[in-house]
Amino acid sequence: MKKYTLSNLGCAGCAAEMEKELNKAPFVRSASVNFAAKALVIDTDDIAKAEALIRKIEPEVRLTEKEEEEHFSIRYELFISAVSLLLFAAGLTLPGYLPSRFAVPAEYLLFIAAWLAAGHRVVLTAVRNIVRGRVFDENFLMSVSTTGAFAVGAPSEAAAVMIFFRI
Repeated sequence: MKKYTLSNLGCAGCAAEMEKELNKAPFVRSASVNFAAKALVIDTDDIAKAEALIRKIEPEVRLTEKEEEEHFSIRYELFISAVSLLLFAAGLTLPGYLPSRFAVPAEYLLFIAAWLAAGHRVVLTAVRNIVRGRVFDENFLMSVSTTGAFAVGAPSEAAAVMIFFRI
C-alpha cells in the first residue's frame, strides 16, 4: 500500500469515480480516494497504469508520493482571494464616483474581473468536464448560476457567490 496526494483534484464526483474505476481495474488490488484530504491509498504493482486511468477520468490530476508531497501555496491562494475581494469592493464603490454613463459599464467590468479572478478554475473545469461528457457537477452548476446572475442584472451577486465558493 502506498499513499499519494492527488494535486488539482477539484470534484468530489470525480474522486468517487476514480475510486470506483481503480477498484475495477485488474492491476489494482485495492484503492481508496479521500476527496477532502486529496489523498489516494492504493495497492498496486503498476502505478503508471493507475495514474493513466486517473488522468483519463481527470486529466489535470497529478499523483505525488506523500513523502514528496507538493506544498499548498497559501500565498497564491491569499493573493487571488485578495485580488478578487479588492475588485469586488471596487465594483461596489467606484461606480458611485463616476458619471452615470460610465457607472454601469465600470460596475460590470469590475464584477466580471472579480468573478474571473475567483472562478477561473471553476469555469475551465466546467468546460473541460462538458467536453468529456460530464455536465452536472458543482463546477458546471456554479458557472451556470453565476453566469445567470450576470444575465439577470445581478453582477455583484454573481461575483460574490464565486468568491465565497473559492474561499
